[in-house]
Amino acid sequence: MNTIHHITAYRLPRDPQFWCFDDERFDLSKELFLSDASDFLTRIVGHECERVSLIFSTTPFPGYNTLLESEWNGLMPEEKGCSYRGIYDPKPDGSGDMGATFWLCPALCHYFGTERAPDKIYAQITPSSASR
Repeated sequence: MNTIHHITAYRLPRDPQFWCFDDERFDLSKELFLSDASDFLTRIVGHECERVSLIFSTTPFPGYNTLLESEWNGLMPEEKGCSYRGIYDPKPDGSGDMGATFWLCPALCHYFGTERAPDKIYAQITPSSASR
């Protein structure tokens, strides 16, 4: 079964170089994308973009434009988050238009119902005009 999730990220009001998101279902407010993850989002949508639509799943879906591959080493960090290699516009040979390595926090586990982050996440990252 393919479960697709959606969040809208926005620039952190007090420091717009960072992206964050809210999700009332999990009591998340201004949940931060750390610096390397925020940089990756900005490189995809540009510095002028204020909001980003993030659609994501553990299985490929039509229109995904980003692949995140876990760099999990088999040891469970206390935080239950995970380091990922993000590839924008992934190609069959594993290359892409841009790549980056970044940490995704334990809030990720809310979306996948697991005690550890998934090995792969397929995402569609696009500028959004949705309100917070």
